[in-house]
Amino acid sequence: MCSIKDTLFPAAVKSIFGAAFLQCHGIAQLQKAFFAFEEGFELAASPVPHLFQPSFCKARQTLLQAFRVSWAAGHFGDTVVGLLLQEVPELHGIAPHVLLALLWASLANTIPATFWALAFLLLPDNQEHKQQILLVLQSMPAQASHACLADARAQQQTSPDGRLPAAIGSSEAVAVGTATAAPGFDAATHAKVAEAKGPATSEAAAPALDTLSTPPDARGPYSNDGLVTQACDRSSLLAGCVAEAVRVRAPGVAVRMATCDLAMPLAPGQCVHISKGDMLAVSPYESHHDPRFFQPHPARYDPTRGGLRCPGSSLHEVPGISGIAGLVFGGGRYRCPGRFFAEMEVALTVAFFLTHFEMQLVSCQDSDGYHGSPQALDSTKQHKPMGSAFPESGDPHGLLPRAETRRQVGIRWPKAPCEVTCKRVQ
Repeated sequence: MCSIKDTLFPAAVKSIFGAAFLQCHGIAQLQKAFFAFEEGFELAASPVPHLFQPSFCKARQTLLQAFRVSWAAGHFGDTVVGLLLQEVPELHGIAPHVLLALLWASLANTIPATFWALAFLLLPDNQEHKQQILLVLQSMPAQASHACLADARAQQQTSPDGRLPAAIGSSEAVAVGTATAAPGFDAATHAKVAEAKGPATSEAAAPALDTLSTPPDARGPYSNDGLVTQACDRSSLLAGCVAEAVRVRAPGVAVRMATCDLAMPLAPGQCVHISKGDMLAVSPYESHHDPRFFQPHPARYDPTRGGLRCPGSSLHEVPGISGIAGLVFGGGRYRCPGRFFAEMEVALTVAFFLTHFEMQLVSCQDSDGYHGSPQALDSTKQHKPMGSAFPESGDPHGLLPRAETRRQVGIRWPKAPCEVTCKRVQ
């Protein structure tokens, strides 16, 4: 997880908040403060007094002070957040707090989502998906990538709701993406996990990566433009793998406040009355494992599955929830406005790791001391599941760390490190 943090945090902050902000405050200080802030965020939103969370309070003040200094110095200028705040001058009085909220929103879920998306593709059962993605990325020349991106942007601009026509979750879109992804793909050739090279290392000890330091022609057969194109293609198998990973590691609870009085129908002649101001909660995690919504086998990792369906109801018509990712980004008018950026950010990071490193899952250890290892798999034995209420949730043999259940808001973080062998591709 630390290698993903070290890769994603500076890249995301530089892209959204600008290089001047990073240079002024230092990446190490910002990163340390952010993860201390994120660790205590959920408890801080509860009625528990902040007095009992000194680390959270200190990290929050550090980040707010950094944003105050950079806001006063004009560091944000034409950055993404700078342009956003220019459009909403009413927020200028609380700009540091808005910027802190945007920092949390841009990273708190994408980091664990990247971990799970990559970890699932390292499982022996999913090697076919991994090899198919690599073959697609290999087949994309750099000169074709710019044209693909231009077409994608044009399609998104002409779409009524700003979405690409083939959004994740359309069974037709996923089928097309899979069928055309890897011409000449031979599953038998790639079914076996590639033999790892180099010493086994902890996933947490892997070095930070910097794509910009390597010339494009020195990165093997993969084009950086091709990685970006695939990450932006929401009908690709890569995008489907990201969506499926966040589906099976979805938040435990999502809370909303009723904005008006309403009567919710339950059965013929029955309804439940909800008053304005009432707090409502649903469990995306439970819903994503309900066979009425995701068929077949909702606990199985399957990036080629169709999206959320509920025959006989209008649930699938709610904007934003009909894809594979389901309720992860919310639904309706107030669904996450940054969901498309998040999906592309995670997909790009996963593609980077897959194309720049040869990786193989070694083992993991949960808090009870249980080791899961792909080398120790024995189909005749019953392996201890490392999931929660759904033991086959994407990991039937228990090879990956458990998802942290003490935190219920947002994508679930892994509970323990995960060891892999890792060698940089020359």
